[in-house]
Amino acid sequence: MEGKILDYNSETKQGLIKSTDGNRYEFVAEEYRNQTEIKIGQNVDFQAEADNKATAIYLLKGELAGMASAAAESFGKVLNKDKVDKLAQSAKALAESEGVSKSAESIKQFLLKPFVLPIAGITFLVIVFFTFFRGDGLAGSTFSGYEKEPLFGNQVSLSIKFKSEGKIELLVGNSLQDGTYEIEGNSVKIRLGQNVYKYTRNGNNLELNGGRSVLKKE
Repeated sequence: MEGKILDYNSETKQGLIKSTDGNRYEFVAEEYRNQTEIKIGQNVDFQAEADNKATAIYLLKGELAGMASAAAESFGKVLNKDKVDKLAQSAKALAESEGVSKSAESIKQFLLKPFVLPIAGITFLVIVFFTFFRGDGLAGSTFSGYEKEPLFGNQVSLSIKFKSEGKIELLVGNSLQDGTYEIEGNSVKIRLGQNVYKYTRNGNNLELNGGRSVLKKE
């Protein structure tokens, strides 16, 4: 039978449930089978006894799924809103797919399942990694080669070392210059003072103006 908790006294450990057919049943805390806190207004399933006593009381599935979703939202405050929403939806789906009902475990037991905490931990680490440590594919790499049609006078060796925070070191012959770079789609704009050179990424090569200068990744 299903109903709603109308009243509960935490000192006497006694309460009252109103069933869907309008009858009222008394209960004691020992008959509440979930390990969550007993609260007025909770929807429950229970066994009705002949003396208007309620036994074997369980929270309904919808109640536990809502609690799982709320717990995920609280945990997710360290993340952005989109990730919080997705985490809350995942928690609710997991709770429902597990059949969290009168015959299932409590939220505490559910979260302590072997697969739940590792998944949550891995998800959190992946989010942190992609948020703070994701690179652009160039930082830390070096490209070098020779100009087929020199931009810097006579044909010389050319080497570009991509550093973090959009900075580069450009070695032209024996001359070292500092510059910056930015990525636009498949292009890499390199700035040296007031000059801007636009390279195209082609696999492990950087090509300038249709191959006039081709630098290979070391």
